[in-house]
Amino acid sequence: MRWINELTNVIKVPTIIIGLILLIAVNIGMNYLILGPYDDTVQKSKLRTNQLTETVLQLKAAKINSLIEFYNAEVEYLSKKETELFSHPLAIEQIPLFMSRLEREATKAGLSVNSSRDKYKNSEEFKTVSLTLKIQGSFQQILNFLRLLESWDEVLLISDFSLKKRGDAKLSGHLKLISVVK
Repeated sequence: MRWINELTNVIKVPTIIIGLILLIAVNIGMNYLILGPYDDTVQKSKLRTNQLTETVLQLKAAKINSLIEFYNAEVEYLSKKETELFSHPLAIEQIPLFMSRLEREATKAGLSVNSSRDKYKNSEEFKTVSLTLKIQGSFQQILNFLRLLESWDEVLLISDFSLKKRGDAKLSGHLKLISVVK
């Protein structure tokens, strides 16, 4: 019976060694068969993320460049428009007609208006005349009138503008315009 005990002890040592070898083999197999491809996938994902980040940055730069081109074209257009407008200013003789046009258009917009011409002012580059309009009407009427003025070919700069609410839900105020004259 003793020899059976010795035989089982001898068999236990190789079994433990075989078990350790199998455990190491399974661990190595897991690293190469399961974790290895996973690490490759992670590396590929990191590379793809970096590529996408770079693409986004390039798209942002391209968008900024297109916006810069758009605004440069807009500035060029406005510069041409400004040159054109200042090359054809109102003649001093036209001011009374221009003021009556202002009053007529304000009345068409539904505003009550009273206009006056202030004074001429000379600078080195051009002459200007200051016009004051006292207006009364709703907010929408005043807004429509200002939009109309914006569409006119004459150079009109708003130098002062104020509105006050009246008791009857209308607004009253004044609008001071400056126009270039020759």
